[in-house]
Amino acid sequence: MKRWYLGPLGDMRPLIVPQPDIEINEVRYGGIHQGLSGARIMDITGYRAEYMFNFRNLDRDEYIWLEALHTRLVPGPFYLINPLKLNRLTQQSSRLQLTEYNNSGLDFDSPYSVSRDWPTDIVVPGRSVRFADWEGTALPIVFDPTKPVPLMDGETLTASVYLKSDQEYPGVKIRISWFTEDRVFIEDQEITVDLANEWRRMWFTYHEAPTNAAAASFSVVLGSAVEDVGVYMAAPQLEAGVTWPSPWELGGGAPVVLVDQLPAISQRYPLRHATLTLLEA
Repeated sequence: MKRWYLGPLGDMRPLIVPQPDIEINEVRYGGIHQGLSGARIMDITGYRAEYMFNFRNLDRDEYIWLEALHTRLVPGPFYLINPLKLNRLTQQSSRLQLTEYNNSGLDFDSPYSVSRDWPTDIVVPGRSVRFADWEGTALPIVFDPTKPVPLMDGETLTASVYLKSDQEYPGVKIRISWFTEDRVFIEDQEITVDLANEWRRMWFTYHEAPTNAAAASFSVVLGSAVEDVGVYMAAPQLEAGVTWPSPWELGGGAPVVLVDQLPAISQRYPLRHATLTLLEA
């Protein structure tokens, strides 16, 4: 995907080529506190991206789509496809942050711990999550359950994640769940993989989406827990347009965004210069 796309599920449209120097800011939220000694402490409640696009000499037909989004004539939520990012999971989900603190990230019902065990073929160091002693015959671990990634017409999706276990553990499912443009569930497609006591990148390319599919959600489903056996997870990725997984990177390739501002000026009728500001939801 070489272009920026913006719009609701099922009707995402390419942005008119913006001017150079697109602004993309990963804004940190939280506070900085300073003690009597002068030492500083930083509290971080989360990160959200902000985007600013500048357009020049838009004609009427080019401007009308942006205006329709800004005035909510077209109902949201709106998604942005960022061609600079491969991983369409959120940043929170790709670094295994939990949904209990966010509207993005991992959703599961299991005891867990954070581990320094990390795949050696990923250059950037990180932390994995270890699952153990869960109840029931299945443990779904869902990435971004309220934010399925947008799907363009004819796209393939490749889901990948690094997995290992303390000893051999069979029957793990790599699952894609498909949804309509109204986020109505259609069906699941999945493959089954077996884990061993070493990191392996498990992946599958889903070539054919069901009819009317406009979005997809990625999950890993474990079977029954085995005593004293933990399952480790690291570096999930969901990308489009490839049949082999690309090197892992942080997510953020398809955020849900709010259309914040659309100031415009017209130096010559009927053309407009406009600035579009988007805020990650």
